[in-house]
Amino acid sequence: MFAKASKHHCDIRVTYDRGVNNKYDYMKSIYITFLLFFGCIGILSAQDSIYVMSNGEVVFKQALSEIDSISFMNSTLKNVADEMAEDSSISLFYKAYELTGYARQMKEAAYQDDTFDPNVHPWIPMTHTVLEEYPVARQLGYTVLVVNDSVLAGYKECPACPDGVRSVSDLEKVAAYYYSQVYPDGEGVTDLTDKRNYLNRFIAYHCLNRRLSVSRFIKDFDMPNQLKQYDMFEYIETMLDNTLLEVQLDRDQTLDQSQFGLLNSMGDPAKAVRFTSRINQGGSLNGYYQELTKPVIYSKDVMTAISSKRLRLDMSSFFPELATNNMRGNNPAGVAATRGKTHAYLLPVGYLDGLTYSTDTRTTYLGACVAYEDFQGDEFNFKGKYDVSIKTLSVPAGTYEVRLGYQPSAYRGKALFYLDDVVCGDTVNLSLYATDPEIGWVMPGSDATDPYGYENDKLLRSHGYMKAPSSYYCAGHWYGYNAATARLSPYSLRKIIGTFVFDKPGKHTLRVVNVGRASSALLLMMDYLEFVPTSVIPSEGID
Repeated sequence: MFAKASKHHCDIRVTYDRGVNNKYDYMKSIYITFLLFFGCIGILSAQDSIYVMSNGEVVFKQALSEIDSISFMNSTLKNVADEMAEDSSISLFYKAYELTGYARQMKEAAYQDDTFDPNVHPWIPMTHTVLEEYPVARQLGYTVLVVNDSVLAGYKECPACPDGVRSVSDLEKVAAYYYSQVYPDGEGVTDLTDKRNYLNRFIAYHCLNRRLSVSRFIKDFDMPNQLKQYDMFEYIETMLDNTLLEVQLDRDQTLDQSQFGLLNSMGDPAKAVRFTSRINQGGSLNGYYQELTKPVIYSKDVMTAISSKRLRLDMSSFFPELATNNMRGNNPAGVAATRGKTHAYLLPVGYLDGLTYSTDTRTTYLGACVAYEDFQGDEFNFKGKYDVSIKTLSVPAGTYEVRLGYQPSAYRGKALFYLDDVVCGDTVNLSLYATDPEIGWVMPGSDATDPYGYENDKLLRSHGYMKAPSSYYCAGHWYGYNAATARLSPYSLRKIIGTFVFDKPGKHTLRVVNVGRASSALLLMMDYLEFVPTSVIPSEGID
């Protein structure tokens, strides 16, 4: 709520009275009171003031004309570790979480970046389907995947504990059984706070450095853009170094809670971990804990499964801040051109860890909506003479073909690609449309001798390109995007950046540098990256 001047910021701290039976009803009544009050601001004069009372005395008074904004801080909210400590049903998991040091880490962590200034607005907002907006905060947070005591007692899949898990010692046996096969350096490490310790690794894989409600694991990304005959996959980095959690939206499954995703299914839904019906909707001051049907483990089999398949990674998945600050996934219906539902975020320099760009590069994250022919409906725009570096999620060791999903247009310019500081070939003209002879795109089905476009696919690959996938499209048919699938659209391409050998798991840095003339009209867009093991390319589908 903004008044006429811009001099002061008022924080209203509301303390919950534990005598009230339902704290959510109590807080709702407080918010309604303030909403009713501020609904009348338009008829108040500049001389009116806000008073805050405590025990019948005025403890704060400020003229409305002196107030720029008002926010509410609910001191009843605890951090995620303290919330977990009060849940007796997860006492065993919590004990291990505490002994390994993750509880303390999440208790002591800041829940927002106090150095972020929401009033720094270096760029004038532009309109996409809606006017751009600046972030109002830079919150930080976590999600912990937990298993309750009764589920652990019945967990008999691990040969080291065939009668179930009923103590921290049992959990250590389970952790050692699986993680000794992946990390031999943990043998003999008894300090539970040491990251090499097997129980530490077990808990770390259950911890994520972003706030995720259960629908934000994959469900909210199942936009109208997604063609429903294809499964969806999402990859999330965990706090176990250099590991990924795979989330699959299996279209054929009707298992309980499967709409929120199957975790580490390895192609077999029976092996997948699922969320229980006990869903944490409200969250805590700095995160969520979500309950699982069994432990989720980065076993040797999981590592092998993830490293032997195509990883299509939406650019927005790289940045915890987009999830934590409710930017990614906040328009699951795909509504376009509606303020408050459709969002385009103008990002200040330094807002996203792992994304760097030159000071004259204007950066926007376009939140998902049906107006865009994008994987998951969202994209990044970099306007001006760009020099952009993006740190990816961790990718398993192996030999990969790396590709960028993008849309060519006259404003893209010419660029050089670098991966991990190594230049990748010659200058690429990103302004060339797919039908340009240098690319050679032909509509599948338009050539009677090549009805499915497979021979044309080979031509494109020889030029360093691929058609876009067949698993999504522009559901809203905006901006001339009328194709039935992105594969059938001349407005979407994949650029093959190169083939690379990664001798160990880890993050990688993609850098894209404009090498043409300086122009404020340049507009680089990025949609997703693909890391494809070379061994699976011959059998890869068109999806």
